[in-house]
Amino acid sequence: MALIERDSSELLQQKQRTVTVEISDMTFGRLGVGRVGGKAVMVPFTAPGDLVEVELIREHKSYLEGRPLKVLRSSPSRRTAPCRFFPRCGGCDWQHITYDAQVALKARLVARTLSHALGLEIDPDEVLEPAPREFGYRSRVRLKVDKGGQIGFYEAASHRLVPVDECLVALPRIEIESARKLVHALGCGAREIVLAADAKRLVATIYLQGDLGIREIEQAARFVEHNFGISGVILRDARRREVIGEAKIVVEIEDGLALEIDGDCFSQVNHELNRRLVALAMEMGHVGQGVQLLDLYCGAGNFSFAAAKRGAMVLGVDNDPVAVQCAERNLQRLQLGNIRFVATNAEQALSFLARAGYRPDVVVLDPPRAGAGPLMAEVVKLRASRVLYVSCNLPTLARDLVQLRGLGFKVERIRGLDFFPNTHHVELLVSAVLT
Repeated sequence: MALIERDSSELLQQKQRTVTVEISDMTFGRLGVGRVGGKAVMVPFTAPGDLVEVELIREHKSYLEGRPLKVLRSSPSRRTAPCRFFPRCGGCDWQHITYDAQVALKARLVARTLSHALGLEIDPDEVLEPAPREFGYRSRVRLKVDKGGQIGFYEAASHRLVPVDECLVALPRIEIESARKLVHALGCGAREIVLAADAKRLVATIYLQGDLGIREIEQAARFVEHNFGISGVILRDARRREVIGEAKIVVEIEDGLALEIDGDCFSQVNHELNRRLVALAMEMGHVGQGVQLLDLYCGAGNFSFAAAKRGAMVLGVDNDPVAVQCAERNLQRLQLGNIRFVATNAEQALSFLARAGYRPDVVVLDPPRAGAGPLMAEVVKLRASRVLYVSCNLPTLARDLVQLRGLGFKVERIRGLDFFPNTHHVELLVSAVLT
């Protein structure tokens, strides 16, 4: 509620632009929401129930931006963030909120957004499964490197580096000190380092500013040989990719089914909840013997292999040749004869498959954060009886589901999994059936 009811433009014109605001809600992002002078005001690093002294810094047509100056009364859901780099580090934007409250807020945002978009009644108490742990869950972190060789994360909404020496949401095996030693061993030239881990290995992928040369390869090889905690290194520039040492991690997607995945190949960061996601997808897709399944954006085969294990005939498509090569190596290792992988972009694949008369029973979509909006009409042309849509971006998911509904599909079931505790992000799985 607004505790000072004055016209917002008048407030901004005054030299003293400080107001008192009670935060009532959260955006799908780092901002708490209150009201001032009849307008919504967005304030970072606040929590619903906070009473905050806020400096108004910018006015837009439908909302104001504010900077928190002082918490006058703390929300019952506010806590002292366990991480000493919060809130400067832009990695975790909800760490100041208790975990139970995070889950409730995410569930409410999911239910409200999709109910509004689709005209459905969605119970927030039933839509989201919490994570088994809120820290020590991420199997992959992406660190930035500055010109002086410092590594860390960017501040929120900026390119200012916050140097860090630990990350509480990462798996304990992800040792940032090992990454720092590797960057220093290589000398200047790294712009980004991605650490990926399983129970036994830590793999580093270095993205270089310039061209990859023999010096970087030799330095990385020496580093791995001396065993500084990193089992393998992948060096990449704009054109080349060099693998040194044991550069694969193992991801068990369900009991008795594990994939060996290159450290620079996409895999879900929350391995525990990914098992649940795969199981839900197989259940919601009614995947079984003889089912024809098209897995778009298949990556290394997270859903493809689980479906094939159940007897489905699977076609996996991804535009990343490294991911497809990884999937094909696993296919040879697991000796499954009912999967085929193709390295091409989804739009080209859909166009070809429609012309060829391919008719899958189930289409799985797991697109990047930008969503699959341009592809929805092409997906529908295949006349699959069911579409499974996996997304970590609620706004683009809502947009694409509206389009899918307009093309003759009905949303049947929605399940959320809290893959990303201490952030506003959530993983969503939606089943839609052709009507």
